[in-house]
Amino acid sequence: MQNYSHLSFGGTISGTSFFLRLLLNTILTSIAFVGTTAITTTYPVIGLLGMFFVGLICLWYALATIWKRSKAISPNQSGLVFAGYLIAGCFVIPGLIAYFVFVFMNSNIETHNG
Repeated sequence: MQNYSHLSFGGTISGTSFFLRLLLNTILTSIAFVGTTAITTTYPVIGLLGMFFVGLICLWYALATIWKRSKAISPNQSGLVFAGYLIAGCFVIPGLIAYFVFVFMNSNIETHNG
């Protein structure tokens, strides 16, 4: 059986892993949407279904990444930290501040397992 720990909401990650995972997600999302847009010009239904599923997977991956970092920063209040990050992300300046806090804030966890 394969290990899908990158897509699960269990475990924690470091700030560096948070940065790299969101960077990878952004790059893969961009490549996938360019590819599915090209397919959509020839096969509209297949292209739109492809965009939907790629978007769903990328959203799931991003949310799992944010949740794992929230658990690393504050294990007891991870739900509030997660919600706060998502709300702050709706605005430019608070979103940037929250992003840099997630990247640079130290957690008390020695070994991350996410």
